[in-house]
Amino acid sequence: MIALASLCVLHASPVLGDLVLVRCETTKGPIRIDVHPDWAPLGAQRFLELVNTRFFDDVGLTRVVKGFLVQFGIAADPHVQQQWNAKGNIQDDPNIGTAVKRGTMAYAGSGKNSRSTQIWISFQPSSGLGTQPWEVPFGQVHEDDMAVVDSWYSGYGDMSAFGGRGPDQGRQQQQGNGYLKSFPELDYIKSCAVVDRP
Repeated sequence: MIALASLCVLHASPVLGDLVLVRCETTKGPIRIDVHPDWAPLGAQRFLELVNTRFFDDVGLTRVVKGFLVQFGIAADPHVQQQWNAKGNIQDDPNIGTAVKRGTMAYAGSGKNSRSTQIWISFQPSSGLGTQPWEVPFGQVHEDDMAVVDSWYSGYGDMSAFGGRGPDQGRQQQQGNGYLKSFPELDYIKSCAVVDRP
């Protein structure tokens, strides 16, 4: 088990407002993400904290709904997830009207000040997503890398709570990646890191 207190920051913290580049390795190839603190300062800060503490290592892409979104953000190790749950949610950022485009990223919240560790990537522009305070966008996948996102396995569809065949989030939080072995076709984020711009 990795204690949060023992996790070291692997990259210098950005100055608030600076655009930050994150590269994630996945089972279908790498994606690059522009993180925009000016869009959502608290959301961007939490995402970079998750990246720098290696939260996303071996995280399953468990909700892949074509034409809608990809959702992920439950730790591979349930003890790590418990630590982040205990850490608490972050406050909502002001909604400055950032449009949700193909590849836009935001948190999968469920009400006021509910953002924690779960994140979605939009497959296409949406006027319905990103309108709530807990869905303020904080990042954008590079368009050149969206082919990787498009290739992630979507055969399980939505999560079971919404009528799909995807993993149950409650069991995933309790059992971690051991539970995900029942979904052998899932794709995964293997790792994420802040990188220098070319």
